[in-house]
Amino acid sequence: MFPVTRKPNDPRWAIRPQVAMVALVLLLAACSGAATHASQSGGGTSPARAGATAAGATKPDPCTLLTADELKGQFGADFMAGQLDANTDLSGPGTPACHWDPQKVSAYDIVTLSIETLDESAKSLFDYGRGQTGARAASGVGDDAYLDAIGSLSFTKGPWHLVLVIGAGSQRQTTDKQMIDLAKLVAARL
Repeated sequence: MFPVTRKPNDPRWAIRPQVAMVALVLLLAACSGAATHASQSGGGTSPARAGATAAGATKPDPCTLLTADELKGQFGADFMAGQLDANTDLSGPGTPACHWDPQKVSAYDIVTLSIETLDESAKSLFDYGRGQTGARAASGVGDDAYLDAIGSLSFTKGPWHLVLVIGAGSQRQTTDKQMIDLAKLVAARL
């Protein structure tokens, strides 16, 4: 419809490849879980998904696990309230995500928190990411956690696998401590 013009110093463009990579990883995780479900004989569900469904568990709404005020306290920038991805089904096999947008683009880019059931596919993806170049341990977060080279923190807590992504704007860079502190807040609410 309207041409997208890219301004050379617009910080929103700098993080887009990183956000796209995380989105691709989450999409692959969701698809591989669906493929496992579809490929089983008799149309049954995978054991991890069956356990979560049988217990009546739904994924927590990721927008309830962090607040705009907590983000402001961590970064000193104002954020809008979290927005859950459209078409999100917290009881389904997908990977719901919440996005908090900064009120001023120059301060920080989008903050994203996604959550999925920690089944075999998610565990495999988690282990794969931890083994990548630049990945490093993030101690004290959930049951297991690591920071990766593209600016996200992946962690597990009980039956959940979560990914926290914070895109730094042109004014500041996000520190490992900031990422870990936010992830600790999230893990404490699960």
